[in-house]
Amino acid sequence: MMHQTLGHPHPSATAVLPRMRRADLDDIRAFIERNYAERLALEDLAERAGLSVFRFVTLFRRRFGVSPYRFLSMVRVQAAQQLLLDGTPPAIAAIEVGFCDQSHLCRHFRSLCGTTPGRFLADRIVVPVASNTNSRRAVTP
Repeated sequence: MMHQTLGHPHPSATAVLPRMRRADLDDIRAFIERNYAERLALEDLAERAGLSVFRFVTLFRRRFGVSPYRFLSMVRVQAAQQLLLDGTPPAIAAIEVGFCDQSHLCRHFRSLCGTTPGRFLADRIVVPVASNTNSRRAVTP
């Protein structure tokens, strides 16, 4: 389970940011959620918001409680979780969601979820139990 909640503003954010900046930051958050698999440079995101990089990071963190980079990692890991559950191999899932390779995915996955992708999958695999077997009866060849 991820430690942060995606898309919810930090409790103190609404009182601190001007309305226009909040709308701009919401647009940037939506842009990140739509384009997470692409290379997203901090400079480009700041430019989209019409802010310096320093000011953008400060306001984004104040509004959402995490840095833009951390938010991007959270979105990517969440997308990777779904791909893994759908049966996509971890190395492919890593590339599909925008990480450089599987080790990059594993590092962020562990940081955000407290476990590895392999353990995440192992904890969710349910072995179906056949309804017509009798556990007391011995099986003979």
